[in-house]
This record gives sequence, structure tokens and C-alpha cells, in this order.
Amino acid sequence: MVLLGGLPAFRSLAVNVKGPDVRQFEENLRALGYHGFTVDSVFDAATVTAVKKWQKDLGLAETGTLELGRVVYVAAPVRVAALKQHVGDQAAPGTAVLTVTGMTRSVSVELDDKTAPLGKVGVKVQVSTAGGKSVGGVMTAVAAGQGGQDDAQGAQGQQAKTVVTVTVAQQSALSGGDGDPVDVVVVRAQKKNVLTVPIVALLAVGDGYGLETYTGGRRIVPVTVGIFAQGRAEVSGPGLVEGMRVGVAGE
Repeated sequence: MVLLGGLPAFRSLAVNVKGPDVRQFEENLRALGYHGFTVDSVFDAATVTAVKKWQKDLGLAETGTLELGRVVYVAAPVRVAALKQHVGDQAAPGTAVLTVTGMTRSVSVELDDKTAPLGKVGVKVQVSTAGGKSVGGVMTAVAAGQGGQDDAQGAQGQQAKTVVTVTVAQQSALSGGDGDPVDVVVVRAQKKNVLTVPIVALLAVGDGYGLETYTGGRRIVPVTVGIFAQGRAEVSGPGLVEGMRVGVAGE
């Protein structure tokens, strides 16, 4: 059984044993819902009674003693990532039974040579999941990695990759399985309360841009273009208002 604690299990615990490892075990026993004893540094008769109840619930012999090897301590909560051994497998010293990860989910992104300059700790991003949720994130780690095949014939070649770890505060948004694909958009600039149009609505007008509008009759309105994002462009110009109909190429 895996319990929480900074001290490793290094001895069996039985009645009259004292020490900080006793307190650590009793703290876990209380957290598991067992009572009737005082959480302190002494493994006394009341602790023995609680341990017997715990052992009974687990289907173990009710000895009242915590033998060495029954529990393993980890310093922080973890989740099981993969099982390496199954019932009936041959047990051997040093053989991994399972692998674990932290409880905080994150997103891993591989950047190629062209996009590598975007990978910087502290850069804000938007993460869109396969389920349609979009949440904010931030790059918390950037490291060099390795690529795979690098040509159409399948010849093996290694290209350096930049691997970025993105941390998402709203953990509930990452509720899918491990390895589920997501889209990550780097937020390089952000503006609020601006007018936007589809990029395909922009027309070349002289040395700048314009829009074909239909409010109050068809006309071409020169516009100043700001930032571009996700297929839309920020625009400003005389007479432009929210909800105005504009022409789009191909329509």
C-alpha cells in the first residue's frame, strides 16, 4: 500500500515502538478513516486496535503489527501511469511493478526549428481539447529533445526538437486520457473590445486594406489592420460598427 510521508519505511511497527515514523503512519491511518487512537509518536494499544481494523478491511491477518514492506511512502500524491507487472508474473528484485506520475496534468508540445523560438518559460498559451474546451495555460519548462524520421522515404534521422511543457490551472479541462491530442496556440498579443473580420474579407485598396460593406448601400471602406489570430483580423476605420455586414471572398 502506498501512503503519504517524507520518511521511508525502515522497520516494522508494533506495540511500544516510538518515533517519527510511528506518527507518520498514524497520520495516514487517521486519514483513511480509522479512529480511537491518538496521533503521536507512540505505537500503543489503541494503535494496535486500529491497525487490526485496517487489516481486517484489507483481508489481512489481524496481527496489529505493521510489518516492514507492507506500506511504501511517497512525499506527495501520485497517480498510477502504467502497470508493469500483473497477477501471476514472476517477481524479482529490482523489477518495476508500476510507474507513477504527479497528480497535476500538463501538456507536452514538440516544436521544430521554425517554431522553437516561441518556446520560452512564462509564455501564455491557449489550449483547446478534443472535447471543445479552451483554457489558458503557461509554458513552465523548455528542454531539447529528439525527433524521429526526417524524410519521405522513411530513412532514419534525428532532428533536434524543443519540447515544451504547458501547465494548465483549470485541471478539470484536461479530463481525457493520457496522450489525447490538444491544440496549443501561443498568445503573442492580446486586445480587448476590438472589431474583427475574417481575413478573407480584406481587400487590397491602394497601399492598404479595405472592406466591402453593405450597411447603408454597397461601398468600399478603407481600414487599418491590427493583429491577426485564428483566421480573423483586427480592423478599425470610419463608420465601422459591430454587426456590420461585410463581403467575403468566394461568397
